[in-house]
Amino acid sequence: DRIQLDRRALAEWKFAVIGSATAAAVRSYGFTPDLVPEQFDSHHLADTLKTILGPTDVVVAVRAASGSPILPAELERMGNTFIDLDAYDTCTDEIAFHMLEEILSHVDAATFTSSSGVRAFIAGLDNGGISLDDDIIKKLDIFAIGPVTAEACRTAGLKLTAVADTYTMEGLADCMCRYYSKQKGKEGSV
Repeated sequence: DRIQLDRRALAEWKFAVIGSATAAAVRSYGFTPDLVPEQFDSHHLADTLKTILGPTDVVVAVRAASGSPILPAELERMGNTFIDLDAYDTCTDEIAFHMLEEILSHVDAATFTSSSGVRAFIAGLDNGGISLDDDIIKKLDIFAIGPVTAEACRTAGLKLTAVADTYTMEGLADCMCRYYSKQKGKEGSV
């Protein structure tokens, strides 16, 4: 709305999105997503796009500045023109580094919804002088929204507790509820 674009100019465009929340956001602007992959990640979006894109089709991706390199790499490999528009970026809060240890002492779990979020968390630990070997980190249950984020956690040295089956915020919350319900059941049977 801020750029005052006449939406009719996009009438011939097709919209591919990752996830139900992004699909809902696109619908809120009056567009219907043409493609939502069954698995909500860049791998599956790229695989699906490969089957429907023509060689001269141009792909414009509005996504995180530090988004996965999978989509651009696959589309460029296919010969499609790929325009990457940064909609947002995940950054670290330098002011909050000194509070990180205090915050972590009051939580049982950390959830990650993107690889860039994992990198920002690790940067916060480093800047706060906190090691992955510190008890404050070892006690955390670590949950990831999907396999790409889970791999970023593993690469960073975080020990995963569980990965959501459905790669949405609701799926992540459900994953946590299932995990803690099972834990409570185990404690009750001891």
